[in-house]
Amino acid sequence: GYEDVWPELISLAEPLGKSVIFTGEIYEPFDIIAGFDIATCVSNHEGIPNSLIEPMALGKPVVSTNVGQVSELVEDEVSGLLIPSNDLDALVKALFRLIEQPELGRRLGEAGRRKVETQFNIEKQALKYADLYHYILGNPPGCSNGLPATLSLKLRRKSYPGVVYRMTARPDGL
Repeated sequence: GYEDVWPELISLAEPLGKSVIFTGEIYEPFDIIAGFDIATCVSNHEGIPNSLIEPMALGKPVVSTNVGQVSELVEDEVSGLLIPSNDLDALVKALFRLIEQPELGRRLGEAGRRKVETQFNIEKQALKYADLYHYILGNPPGCSNGLPATLSLKLRRKSYPGVVYRMTARPDGL
């Protein structure tokens, strides 16, 4: 977790003064993301990160390292820009490219928004969870043996079209 590196990060950012703000975890990030020009995810290990899904859902262009399952979400030059991990030069070039070519950023942002809306929306994710539960329980998808026909999901965020919500769904509907 970030707790291990928190003191080091604060120390590294100290010379930058008030231009760096450590917010901690934010449960309602969309109002902040709406102010982004570009979103980045430059980690060495990722699944399909919400740090990309959320800005893409709002039509923001993204730059990410091509690690883990990121390429399932971000198609290079189509719905965002992918760079190798640990390549600062590639990151800088990608960011400057989006700054210098705002139309490219708009095109990538719009394609990213469409991708999230069509492939990573709450309804599709719920159906994937239902299929997973059916598989685990040995029931074919669409069969309600032992499972409710629909999953009851508790959503704890504002409603933004196309956004994947963090969710917990259990076979008993709780």
